[in-house]
Amino acid sequence: MRCPPPLNGSVGGGQQTSLRRGTISFSVIKRRGWMVEICTYSISRADANLAQARHGVLESDEVESIMYKGKYFTAIVLASGKGKRMHTEIAKQFIHINGYPMVYYSLRAFEESLVDSIILVTSVDDIDYCEKEIVEKYGLTKVHAIVEGGVERYHSTAAGLKACKEETDYVMIHDCARPCLTPKIISDSMESVISHGACTVGVKVTDTICQVNNDNVIVEVPNRNYLWSVQTPQSFIFKEIRKAHEMLAETEPKMTIEDKASITDDVWVWKRFIGRDVRMVEGLYENIKVTNPTDVAKVKKRLI
Repeated sequence: MRCPPPLNGSVGGGQQTSLRRGTISFSVIKRRGWMVEICTYSISRADANLAQARHGVLESDEVESIMYKGKYFTAIVLASGKGKRMHTEIAKQFIHINGYPMVYYSLRAFEESLVDSIILVTSVDDIDYCEKEIVEKYGLTKVHAIVEGGVERYHSTAAGLKACKEETDYVMIHDCARPCLTPKIISDSMESVISHGACTVGVKVTDTICQVNNDNVIVEVPNRNYLWSVQTPQSFIFKEIRKAHEMLAETEPKMTIEDKASITDDVWVWKRFIGRDVRMVEGLYENIKVTNPTDVAKVKKRLI
């Protein structure tokens, strides 16, 4: 079986070019019966979408996935929160922004990236709506599964991890309440997690941050040069973050209410149960989390 010809005259065969030079390396797994062939390309960022479109027109039994640097990436999009601070009748992830449900923007960003598969986590009552009115309606072909979330964020992440394909090498966990996700944030995260095993997007804080005691008395003013505001996506080696969540599930019955309240995100889970470093990937201040009606007005200006 022959691989499709490289785009723009680039040469396949496994040689990978750095993202810093404006290129993306990816592999295509092709299957026909018992035959399996992996073809690797290096192409410009501008041609990445063209590559996906090109392989998308091949026979469905011929192309299994497009893999960045030969690694299988799964994105988990969390969309099961209630968003009580929005004061709306519908959950905030389904509020329409410029004509589309908010969750759509995160799904589209991963759909148009070199991520191979997407898991959407939502409430049990919204699964049918997501399938018919979002995934099918907008042709989001990379969505592999829509699964029920849990009571807490970490329960929803665990449900998403259980739904990932076993061939997943790396997983990217993203809150759909951050709809201003960009191709650069995704590609920088993919590059970083391959190099370091764990990373999160974030931005440097611009305000002075104070630590206070129970009486609201300032006890410390940390050096803000070392302080970052954490965003998503957060990316990890799949099998290790899955193991970390399994360990959390075993530990949870013994945890106090205060302990459970301290579980803020998957970086916390990784640091607690895996204990290795997490690299910070510089994101965008515009990648805000929508928590109130004012935030909706802000993101409307950025989403088109």
